Amino acid sequence: MNTGSYYERIDEHRFKPTPHASGAWSPDEQHFSPLGGLVVHAVDGFLAERPDTGLVPARISYDILGRPALDECEIRVETVRPGRTIELLEAVVLIAGRPVVRGRFWLLAGLDTTAVAGGAGARLPRRRGSTGGR
Repeated sequence: MNTGSYYERIDEHRFKPTPHASGAWSPDEQHFSPLGGLVVHAVDGFLAERPDTGLVPARISYDILGRPALDECEIRVETVRPGRTIELLEAVVLIAGRPVVRGRFWLLAGLDTTAVAGGAGARLPRRRGSTGGR
């Protein structure tokens, strides 16, 4: 076992956490930070297996659905909404067959927006009696 890693790969979609991935409140559950990073790693692998679409990650959100036990996990990634300029991927972490984390990844077309970029808008006037945050 590589004692410096958070996870050991079992196969393409399954990982076993090491004690380094344990939570601060309970040694038998996973801290979310390493698990969130593992989800991103799984999505990166999913994207690497398909042709480059030019889409780039724009937003990632996670829903923690339950207690992530310090046990073997499986990560499934699928395309929820395909598209040429916007796409939604979803990664689900399963522990003991139960979903514990759902990550959603919005991908957008990386376009040059220089032609439509503008300067800052005009400042809003101060409210009467306001010190302006001082």
